[in-house]
Amino acid sequence: MNSFFLLKKDEPGSGSTKWIAGTDYQFTRWLYALVEYHFNGEGTKDRDRAKYDFERLERGEILNVNRSYLFTMFSLQVHPLAKAGFSMISNLLDKSGLYSLSLDISLKENLDITPGAQITYGDFMDEYRYYPSIYYLKAVYYF
Repeated sequence: MNSFFLLKKDEPGSGSTKWIAGTDYQFTRWLYALVEYHFNGEGTKDRDRAKYDFERLERGEILNVNRSYLFTMFSLQVHPLAKAGFSMISNLLDKSGLYSLSLDISLKENLDITPGAQITYGDFMDEYRYYPSIYYLKAVYYF
């Protein structure tokens, strides 16, 4: 089991701090889990969603609009050539979030495919309802 704590202070005078505390564990050679708490000092702690800074989010200046998040991830090897993944990030203030599901499949020695989805949930104007749900198919060819 590994535990960690990361701290990042923004530019001097900005008064904001970001940190992550987490732990992970390899239960068996097939099952891995990770849990993290993310603190974003620049985000709002007010429950009024109208105070979310979606403009800065759209411009790519910030990654999150709230202060507190919980991230979990699980990975399960279902076959020697296939691994399933599940992860979830939740905004702890407005209870919105994002699920991510994937299945990594090694078809050949030099070809992998991954079907997956990122599904958002929450009420209208919650942070993660701002994003669309997506479904994808990724192919990686090694040469």
